Order: sequence, then structure tokens, then C-alpha cells
Amino acid sequence: MKPYFQEKDITLYQGDCLEILPKLDLGKRVLLFTDPPYGIGETGKRSRESKSSDKWMAPKQKDYGDKDWDKKPPPPEYFEGVLANTKDQIIFGGNYFTEWLRNSSCWLFWDKNNGKCDFADGELAWTSFSSAVRKYTWLWNGFQKERPEERYHPTQKPVGLAKLILKDYYNKQKYDLVLDTHMGVGSFGVACQELGIPYVGIDMDSDYCRDARFRLANLETLAELTEDKQGFFY
Repeated sequence: MKPYFQEKDITLYQGDCLEILPKLDLGKRVLLFTDPPYGIGETGKRSRESKSSDKWMAPKQKDYGDKDWDKKPPPPEYFEGVLANTKDQIIFGGNYFTEWLRNSSCWLFWDKNNGKCDFADGELAWTSFSSAVRKYTWLWNGFQKERPEERYHPTQKPVGLAKLILKDYYNKQKYDLVLDTHMGVGSFGVACQELGIPYVGIDMDSDYCRDARFRLANLETLAELTEDKQGFFY
């Protein structure tokens, strides 16, 4: 199957992962690291403010366009397929998918360090590992971020957070690549590219695929601009 984008160890596909995955031969040594739709409506045109106690802590959210991809979670056959055909899994929003995921001792908690506001203090990721619960702290609240990073997507995850997780759980002796079935704008792909990890990303949305391709094809240039000017973020 022809990729949407391919450069070195980074490969992107545009389309429904349920249709694309059976056509790919990724092998069994795959770590699934993904952030699927939770089915809670975190999409569409919006520009609301958080109810912070500090007037300087209530930036308006960016208008991300009118999308409907978060109206419902992936179907049961998605979970059946990825759990059966990948070696291990890290799935953000796992607390929304407990009907299809077994009990796990190893949940990851992302502490957004976002202070007193009406947004959630963090997010959960389910894993297939048998180790203990782990917490990752990474500031991510409107214009306040642990490090500069442009937001292209309403539920985008920070590249730095993804790198911390991958450094802890990706073992090059155990896995051949990272599979991201709902890549969005490719933040997990950027993290993999920076760490030298082979990555396969899939998404249905043409706008997000375009943004992911742009970020991954121009990673070095965007990183240099971020460092030099602090005004152009990747």
C-alpha cells in the first residue's frame, strides 16, 4: 500500500486504520502508542475560556475548525485487532475504554500542572505492562507550556511528554517500531523521529495528515527556528 508520506524510518498513511492495518506487514514486534478518540466531543469550532482564578491564566482556546471525529470512540473490533496484533500497548484515554481493555497495574498519569482552572488536572493512559503506575508532569495549559510548541489539534499531546514515555517503555531489543493508529498531527511521530525510533502513523483526516507531514518533513528546520527565535514552534 502506498504511504501518504515516507522518509527514513517514518511512514504515514491516510485512511481508516481498520482498512489499512490488514494491508500492512508490520510483524509482531510492535509497540502501539496512540491517542484514539474518546467519544466526548472534544472537537469542532470552539474558543471558550477556562474559569481560572487568575485573569492572566484564562487564554482563549484556538479555533481548530469544525470537525466531528470525536463523536464516538473506536468500535470494539478496533481494540480486538490492535491488542491481538501488537506486542504491547500504550493507549491514552484508556479510562474511556475499560469495556474492551483488561485490568492493568500500569497506568500512566499525565499531570498537566495547570493550576486552578476548570480543565482536568491530567489524563490517563492504559498500558499492557505489568509494572507500577507512573506519573509524568508536563505543563500544558493554553499558552503556558513546558516548552514552546505550536498546537495544531484540540487534543494534541506534547512532544516532550511522548519522549519521556518512550524513553521509559520503548526497548529496541523488544520492538521494531511504534504504531500510532490515530496520529492526529503526528506528535508521537515527532517524538519517535527525535529518538531514532521507527514510526508508522495513520489518520483519516486530510488536514491532520498534511500537518503531520509538514512537521515531520521539516523537523530540523522548525526546531532551529524555535531555538533561535522563540516565535516559530513545531
